[in-house]
Amino acid sequence: MKWLNDLFKHRIVRSYLLRLPPYLRNQAGPNNTASHYSTQQILDAIKQLKLSDKYTIYAVVALSNETASKLYAQEMQLSEDALKIRHEVADLYLHGNRDFTIDDINTYAGISDADEPDLADGE
Repeated sequence: MKWLNDLFKHRIVRSYLLRLPPYLRNQAGPNNTASHYSTQQILDAIKQLKLSDKYTIYAVVALSNETASKLYAQEMQLSEDALKIRHEVADLYLHGNRDFTIDDINTYAGISDADEPDLADGE
C-alpha cells in the first residue's frame, strides 16, 4: 500500500507548506527578512498548529537552511539525506525549482509582501 502512504505523506507535507509559512512569518514579526527559520521554530510551529509530526524533516528542509536540514536528518537518523528530500519538495510542490527560497515557499502558500501592513504609514 505504498500509494496510500505516499498520499498521506503528500497531504501532510502540503499542509506544512501551506500553514507553516504564514504562522512563522507572523511569529517573526512584520519586519522579518529572514531567509530561513530555525529547526526549533519550525518544530514549535508544527506543535502549535497541531500538524502531524510524521514528516517533520520535509518542513525543516523546506524552511530552514542546508546546514540545519542536514543536522536534523542526522539527529533523526533518517536514511534519506536532506538534499534528496529538498529535491522531492521542489519536484512535487515548486515546479522542479531545486534552488527554491523562503520567497518561493511563501508564494506557494499564497503569501506576498503586500499581505503585511506598512507600519511606516501608521497602520
